[in-house]
Amino acid sequence: MPETADITHVASAASKAVLTMNGVIKAPADAPDTKTNPYWALQSCIKDTNGRIRLAQATEAPQSAVIAQLTASLATFDKNTDPAALVSSITTAIETAVGKVVIHLDPTS
Repeated sequence: MPETADITHVASAASKAVLTMNGVIKAPADAPDTKTNPYWALQSCIKDTNGRIRLAQATEAPQSAVIAQLTASLATFDKNTDPAALVSSITTAIETAVGKVVIHLDPTS
């Protein structure tokens, strides 16, 4: 029966091999090095995806704040404007424009 240390060593080596294996996953089409590096290791894909998610999160918060401020300003000028309906309308327009991405503008989410 194999020793625990041997199993741990093999598992660690296998995990590292999977994360660093090149030549399997195509690089994103918009990657700056796609022509010279057409394949990425899994760890590179994970890092790229995390970066894209963080960028989206960083841009969503200010956009939400601006939309909320604009909505409040418009409602001040037009007392017949329902702020919640306006937010819903703007949110729907953005979701449609960017391909059905769900946007939450409420401050509690």
